[in-house]
This record gives sequence, C-alpha cells and structure tokens, in this order.
Amino acid sequence: MTIPLPPVINYMDFEVLNEPWNKYKLSDGSVLYMRTIAINIIKTGQYDQFGKPIYFVSTTYIYHVRAPKELRGNPTIPQPMPEVLADSIAEDVNATPEKEDWNRYKLEDGTTIMLKAILTRIQRTTKYDQFGEPIYIIYTQNIIKDDVPKNLWKRPL
Repeated sequence: MTIPLPPVINYMDFEVLNEPWNKYKLSDGSVLYMRTIAINIIKTGQYDQFGKPIYFVSTTYIYHVRAPKELRGNPTIPQPMPEVLADSIAEDVNATPEKEDWNRYKLEDGTTIMLKAILTRIQRTTKYDQFGEPIYIIYTQNIIKDDVPKNLWKRPL
C-alpha cells in the first residue's frame, strides 16, 4: 500500500499593502469595527484546473463594537468562556457595510493576494465586556482573489 505524500508547503514571506479597519452598522444600533489580519500565507504546491498555483491564507480577526447606551450593561465578571456565550444569545443582528475594503498582500514570488472577510452571521449575547459593551458572536468567511504572474503557472504537458 502506498501512502500519498502531503502537498508541498511553502511558507511565503509577504508585505502588507493594506489591512484596513472595516466598519458596519448593526441592526440593533451598534457599530462593528473589524480588522482581518493574515498571519500565514502558504503556497500549497498544488494547481487549479487552469494551472495557476493555489495559495492558502490563515487569518485572525480583531473586533470592537460600540453599542448605544441602552444596550450597554455591567461587565460580566469573570469574562465568559465561548460555551457560555453560545447559551446566552439575545438576538441575531444584521450588518450594513459603512466602510468595507479589501486587504492586499504582496508575496515574495510576485503574487498579489486580495482578501476580504464576509460577515455571515452576528449574534448579540446577554453578556458584556470589561467596558460594558455587549459581547457579540461573529461568524465570517474569507473571500480570496489573487493576481499570479504568468511565469508561476504550471505549463501544460
């Protein structure tokens, strides 16, 4: 029995061209500020059906919400663990973008990666952060576009 080899993984050095703060108005009156940060970009060693190399981007997020006074409360002490938050949903809220830009990264191989986090679901909980702002559970999904130089594409056999 032959065990398949894992794909070649090449960690790419990159320059941050743009990592903006995006701003969303929430249906409950709060304002969400969100920043997506690329922490690793990997060239997988695989190619898509057109011969273009495939990259994987791992990210982390920074969120901050400013709520109207009527939604604020006393800080929850100690700060709740994720499993407690899941059991304390007050309501689902919708988001309307006020400022939403793409992140841009220049890779060492000349490729430009563009990244945008899409908000897929936002839930306000009955818990509060250390400033009395309501804690939200935020679900995102990344969209990635790339501009890969033609000399990096796999040539047809």
